[in-house]
Amino acid sequence: MKYLSTLLVFLVLATGNLFAARNTSAIKGIVIDKETRSPLSYATLAVRDSSNSVITAATAGSDGAFTLEGIPYGLYQLVATFIGYKEQSRKIELTSAQTDVGFIEMEEDVQTLETAVITARVPVIEQKIDKIVMNVAEAVSTEGSNALEVLRKAPGVTIDMDGNVKLNGQAVSVWIDGRPSYLSGLELEALLRSTDGTTIDKIELMAHPSAKYDAEGSGGIINIKMKKNLLKGFSGTANGYYGGMKHKRYEQEAGGGLNMNLRTDKTNTMLNYSGRYDNIGVQLDTRTIIGDATSFEQISHSDFLIGSQSHTVKLANDIFLNKKNTVGFIVTTMFRGQSQDNYGDDNLTTTKLNGNLISSMNSIIRTNTSYDNVTANVNYTGVFNEEKSQELTFNADYAYYDIMSGNYQNNSIVSGFGFNEIFRQNSQQFINLVSGKIDYQQSFWKTGMLEAGLKWAMTQTNNDLFREDSLTGGWIPNTNMSNEFLYTEHIAAAYASVGRMLGSKWTLKMGLRGEYTYALGDWKTTKKVTTKNYFNVFPTVFVGYNPSANWRLNLSYTSRIGRPSFSQLNPFRNYIDANSYVEGNPDLDPQLSRQLALSVTFKNHYNMTLIYSNTRNLIMQNPYYDETGTKILLWENFGNQYMTGGVLSVSELPVTKWLYFTVSGVCVYMGNSANPANGQNGQFINNGVLSSVQGQLTFLLPKDWKIEFMGVYQGKVPYGYFTVKPIFMMNGGIKKNFMDNKATLSINVNDIFGTFDNNLVYKSDDNIDYAIDQTINLQKIRLSLSIRFGQGKAARSRKVGDLEEASRVDTSGGLSTGTTGTLP
Repeated sequence: MKYLSTLLVFLVLATGNLFAARNTSAIKGIVIDKETRSPLSYATLAVRDSSNSVITAATAGSDGAFTLEGIPYGLYQLVATFIGYKEQSRKIELTSAQTDVGFIEMEEDVQTLETAVITARVPVIEQKIDKIVMNVAEAVSTEGSNALEVLRKAPGVTIDMDGNVKLNGQAVSVWIDGRPSYLSGLELEALLRSTDGTTIDKIELMAHPSAKYDAEGSGGIINIKMKKNLLKGFSGTANGYYGGMKHKRYEQEAGGGLNMNLRTDKTNTMLNYSGRYDNIGVQLDTRTIIGDATSFEQISHSDFLIGSQSHTVKLANDIFLNKKNTVGFIVTTMFRGQSQDNYGDDNLTTTKLNGNLISSMNSIIRTNTSYDNVTANVNYTGVFNEEKSQELTFNADYAYYDIMSGNYQNNSIVSGFGFNEIFRQNSQQFINLVSGKIDYQQSFWKTGMLEAGLKWAMTQTNNDLFREDSLTGGWIPNTNMSNEFLYTEHIAAAYASVGRMLGSKWTLKMGLRGEYTYALGDWKTTKKVTTKNYFNVFPTVFVGYNPSANWRLNLSYTSRIGRPSFSQLNPFRNYIDANSYVEGNPDLDPQLSRQLALSVTFKNHYNMTLIYSNTRNLIMQNPYYDETGTKILLWENFGNQYMTGGVLSVSELPVTKWLYFTVSGVCVYMGNSANPANGQNGQFINNGVLSSVQGQLTFLLPKDWKIEFMGVYQGKVPYGYFTVKPIFMMNGGIKKNFMDNKATLSINVNDIFGTFDNNLVYKSDDNIDYAIDQTINLQKIRLSLSIRFGQGKAARSRKVGDLEEASRVDTSGGLSTGTTGTLP
C-alpha cells in the first residue's frame, strides 16, 4: 500500500501542470462501512479518466472524510479501496468548483480465493457500533465442533439446562444467516448440535438490535453467520470427525458433511449435507427439603444414556436476472431421532420424615423422540439505484414441524410405604408457520439512510398427549392426564428508521417499530379458551461519536418483547424425574424489557460497556409442592428483573508475534422481585451479582501450526426464584494446514478437567429448599479432518430470508422432556 500511495502521488504531480490553466474542481465525501455506518479510516480514493489513468488520489482521514482537489472539469470514475472491503466505483461529472459525493458505502469482502495468501489476522472479537462480532472460522476449537459448542464460547453467552440461550443473563432470539432459527429450548439445542461448526463464519451478538429486526428476544439477537462460497465454478468442502471418552462407559461421537457449490454468471446453486451420531451420559440429582432437615426430605438420583442421530440437507439457489434483480429459494430439511434410557440400577428416590426412611423407590424411564422439520424461503432483491442505495427485498417463509415422543415410566417401591406406578404417554406436536416481509432502503441528503418495512406472520400448533396407566397388568387410558391444546397466533409489524452522519465525527440512528399480536389458545381438555391481543411500540436510538482514530463511543437505547414459547403455553406435563415435572401455562403474558448501554472502544483492542436493563412480567418457572413431595415447575409471569453493570473485553492483544490474548468479563448486579400472588408469603426477592470471565490464548507456530486454549467461568447467578451455581470449563486444541492449505487436521479436547455441570438451588420464604444438579459428560477428545476442493474466482453475495416466530418453537416444556438437559 505504501508503494501504491507513492506511485499515485507521483502520477498526480507529473500531470498537474498540464491542466493548471483549466477550470478545476474539488471532490469531497466520507467513506463508511455500509452495514455499521461507521467511518473507514485511511481508505484510499483515486480519480480515473476515460482511459483509466489516475488523475489524482488521496487517503481518507481518521473520520473517513476526504477531499480531492485540482481536478479539471469533466467525466470521471471515483474509486475507493480499503483492505478487507470490496472496491467501490462511482461515475461523477465535475461542472462546478466543488462536488460533494456524500457517503461512499463499502461492503466487507468475505471472499477467500484459493490462490490468495492471507497475511492479515482477523481478530477473534470485533466491537462494532451495533454488535459484537466473534470470528470463529479460523479458530482451532471450531474444527469438528457443532454449533452449540461454538456458541458456548461466545463472550457473555450462557446456555441453561432448559437449552435456553442467554446473552449477559437475558434470553435472546437465535438467528442463522439473518433468519431466525425457528426454535428455542431443547429443540434449538437439537438444531445447534446437528449443525456442523466448521460451516460457521462468525457469530454476531446484537444486544441492542435496530428497529429493522423483530422485537422478539428480551436480551437481543444472536445471529450465526454461515460460510458462503463466492467462487465461480464448482467448489466445496468435505469433512469428518470422530471423538469419545471413557466415563462410566465409553461415550462417542462421529459425523461429517459435504458442502458443494456451483456458481455461474446467471445462477448460484448450493447443496449441503451433514450427519451426526453421538451418545452421552447425563446424571441428574434433585433434593427437596420442606421445613428443616429433620422434617421432610426427598432425594432423587437418575443416570441416563442419551443417544441421537441427525441428518440435515440444505438446498439453495439464486438466479441473477440481471445486475439489479435477483430471485432465489432456500429449502432445509432435518431428521433427528433420540433415545434416552436409564443406565445402571441406582436410579433411586428416597423419602425421609423426621430423619426416618419412609420409602425407597426405583425408577425406569425411557423416552424416544423423533423430530422432522422442513423450512422453505422464497426471496427477491431489487436494486433500483446503486448510488442512492435504493433497494427492495421481499421474503416469504414457511416452516413445518412434526415432533413425536413416547415415554415409559415404571416407579416401583423397593422398601417402606407407597405404591407402584407404571404409565406410558405418547405426544404429538404439529406446527405450521407462515411469514411474509418486505424491506426498503434508500439514502438521502447524501449522508443519510432511510429504512422501512412491513411484516405479517401466522403460527398454528396442534398438541395432543395420550396417557395410559398399567393397573392390573393391562393398559387403561387415563383421561385426566391426557391433553389436547390448539394455539393460533397472528403478528403484524411495521417499522421505519433513519440514520445520518452529523459532521465527520457524529452518527445518529433512530427507529420505531410497532407490533400487533392476536393469540387464541384452545385447551380442549378443560374446555378453556384464552384470547390475548396487544399492540406494542418499540423505539430505538443509537448515537456514535468518533473523536479520533483511536477512540469510539456508542450510546444506545432499545425496547424489546419476549413472548412465551409454544411449549411454555402448552399445559402438558413433561417429567424431569420420577417426582418432578414441568407444566405449561396458557395464561402467560409476554415479558417487556428496556435497555440502555454506553460503550467505549480504544484502538480496537479494548472495549468497555456500561449497561442497564429492566424487564417486566419475567417468564419463569415457579416451583410448587404437594403433600407427597412431588415438584411441579409451572411457567408463570414471575415479576420484575433489573440489571446494571458492565462488560469489559480485550481482543487479540499481541503479547508477542506468535502469541495473542483475548479476554472478556461481565459483572452485573441483578435484582429479581416476584409478586405476592405467585405462591409466596409476601414479596419474593432474589438479588445478587452475575459475573463471568472468558479468556483465550492463541499460539501461532512455525510451518502453519496453531494452538488454542480457552476457558470460561461464570459465578453464581440469581435468576427469578432460582440461583444458578458457578460453572467452569476449559478447552484446548491444535491444528495443522497442509496440501497447500486445502486440508486441515485438528485435535481438540473438550472440557479438559471435566468440570462442566448445570446446578441450581431454590430457597423460599416458606422454608422450602429445592436443588437440581445436572452433570453432562462433555469431556472428550476429537480428531477431525476437512478438505477443500474445486477452483474458481470471486463473485458477489447477498442477504435474504427473514422469519422470526419459529424461534419460539420448543417442546422441552422446561428443564427437559424426560430428563434430557443441555447437551453439546
